[in-house]
Amino acid sequence: MDALLDVIVIPVRGMTCHSCVNSIKNALSGLPGISKVNISLANEEATISYNSIKLAKSTIIETIENCGYDVAKHNIVTLPVKGMTCNSCVNSLNMVLKPTDGIISVDVSLEDEKVRVEYDTGKITVDQIIEAIENCGYDVPNSSSFIPNTATSKRDQSFTSISSPRNLENYNASTLVSVNTHEFEPDKLRVAKLSVHGMTCASCVHSIETALKSVPGIISVKISLLVERATVEYYPDVVDEQTITNKINDLGFEAAPIPVQREDTVELRIYDMKIPSDAFSIERKLEIFPGIISASVNFGTTMAKIQFDKEVVGLRDIVYKIEEFGFNASLNNNNYNAQLESLSRIKEIHEWRKSFYWSLAFAIPVFLIYMVLPKFSFGSRFIDYELYPGLYSGDLISLILTIPVQFGIGKRFYIVSYKALKHKTATMDVLVVIGTSAAFFLFLFRDGIHHLH
Repeated sequence: MDALLDVIVIPVRGMTCHSCVNSIKNALSGLPGISKVNISLANEEATISYNSIKLAKSTIIETIENCGYDVAKHNIVTLPVKGMTCNSCVNSLNMVLKPTDGIISVDVSLEDEKVRVEYDTGKITVDQIIEAIENCGYDVPNSSSFIPNTATSKRDQSFTSISSPRNLENYNASTLVSVNTHEFEPDKLRVAKLSVHGMTCASCVHSIETALKSVPGIISVKISLLVERATVEYYPDVVDEQTITNKINDLGFEAAPIPVQREDTVELRIYDMKIPSDAFSIERKLEIFPGIISASVNFGTTMAKIQFDKEVVGLRDIVYKIEEFGFNASLNNNNYNAQLESLSRIKEIHEWRKSFYWSLAFAIPVFLIYMVLPKFSFGSRFIDYELYPGLYSGDLISLILTIPVQFGIGKRFYIVSYKALKHKTATMDVLVVIGTSAAFFLFLFRDGIHHLH
């Protein structure tokens, strides 16, 4: 009889005391097919043993929700990850994935080359998880063709099943399946990867996605606000990469194709070298290995710099080859792609910092004119000096100080807003322009009316 029992763990939100626990237990215990109910108030989850022939998961979930509690929509996906070579790789993935909003738990297996992620389907998607892994410099094979299993309803698949071995095996084996998303032949599809700068919020992402999806020949669009990248699947006989780039630029953002390079360079730390000739031996053996363009090993620093053709040989193959020579190798901790991506944004950060300091330099005098000087008699006399009937010195100075900020430093916002409105979309830049322009022109209108009177 136990073989017929399934066990599910359901996240339950809204429980505040043991009375809540008892109310859920009493409601579930009355259902036919329920064998055992264990509810953890601390972990906010219910572990339920039930007969799946007599009772459906959806009925259990509905019963909990009818008690007035929320059932979180969680899912678990197991992704194959290539390129991990040591525990440092495992730690780097944990450090990136665990703080991500929507990810509940992460289990990285170096031996199996897999990452098991429990996540909230309402906050993050599998595509976003895959993108985060790839941004760390690792590879998720055939990631563009994988989605979570949809054999059961979304409501049923959102919870962890720890049932009999039969069900557990099915769950692990079917976490990812491939789907065809368009009538075009999959073999003819191309993928364009673009860097997109100028996005400030989710509204920017939505406007780009909406505009691109309306272009004939574009199959799918994935935009990452965090790393400022767009991945577009398209049919090359209908649309090309340059047209996609121009479409994004026309929206007011800065887009450029990311060139696909076959050659790559990696730095590895090599252990167990005893004498300088070991370094020379590794160099010589690597250079005759197919796909290796050049290899340079420094015995003193134990560092190896290897240039290779990634279409022929992979990073993991190189590490395995070095291990075959009798040495151990690991990635240099300072050589992660995620760090390189953050360094590439330094220029943009400096530009925004410079704009902030210039804006602050103009804003402080305006603040002093209107908020500080009126409190002193000499200050009032200075700013209230009438240069012309209705035109005062304080207002004129403030206008002169404000114009460079509004139309000089703020020029980029006007340009991007114009392009966004031209395509009938509204971004955060539009909100900035409306707010600042309303304040600026209201000031001019008020003083103009005052001058006429």
